[in-house]
Amino acid sequence: MELRELLEIGPGLTALIGGGGKTTLMYHLAAELRQQGTVLVCTTTKIWPPAHLRVCTEEGTLREELRRRGIACAGMPAEQGKLTAPAIDGWETMADFVLVEADGSAGRPFKAHADWEPVLPEERQATVLVMGADGFGKPISRMAHRPELYARLAGATEDQEVTPELAARVVRLECLHDRVFLNQVDREEEWPLARRLAAALDCGAVTENSTFYCGGHETFNDRAGGPVAAAEVTAEKILRIGLASAGHLWYSMPSKNICP
Repeated sequence: MELRELLEIGPGLTALIGGGGKTTLMYHLAAELRQQGTVLVCTTTKIWPPAHLRVCTEEGTLREELRRRGIACAGMPAEQGKLTAPAIDGWETMADFVLVEADGSAGRPFKAHADWEPVLPEERQATVLVMGADGFGKPISRMAHRPELYARLAGATEDQEVTPELAARVVRLECLHDRVFLNQVDREEEWPLARRLAAALDCGAVTENSTFYCGGHETFNDRAGGPVAAAEVTAEKILRIGLASAGHLWYSMPSKNICP
């Protein structure tokens, strides 16, 4: 099962926000979605230009690249060689799938958002919040972008370690997303942390037969089993969580009534 299926990425615009790993996730999804239709990747903040895609700055070249290759990047040159948002009218609907990195985190696994963040297009169909499990057990001051704000939202001090419960508290208070992607679950001891995060992310909209899947293998193991059986735990607080790819766990919440 592919990431696009696990995260239920459909046609239209999907925004990626939160901590480190957004760009990698964006290009991974873009490669998968290209098999389903045309794909546009871009940002509303700043990203490095992709080496594997043509960067289009004008409508004509963008439409031609989408017609010819079916996938393109759009944006305008910014300082330090980065790209910023496209200056093309209607870019939000120019491809079957539009993936937008709509946030910055200076590469840190967690983030608290200022009043002007994230920069979310109104046309979005889904908003995926990214977090990194490698930040658990380490100080907020080093693992969170805008650590002072993150600590305040978490009800903690900046020298306290990030726990799944503190991370979930920040996510729920901000309530900016409808899906959460937890990456960098690379070690066996991090799997229980993913379970704790999923449990703490309950927002009152759950299904009775929710299921947790966990493993350390390259392919997703569904309930039918696979080469290596997935560990399965049912819990009311977990809507859907599964192994997306090697070292990646994801948690997907419903798009309605997700926050108290």
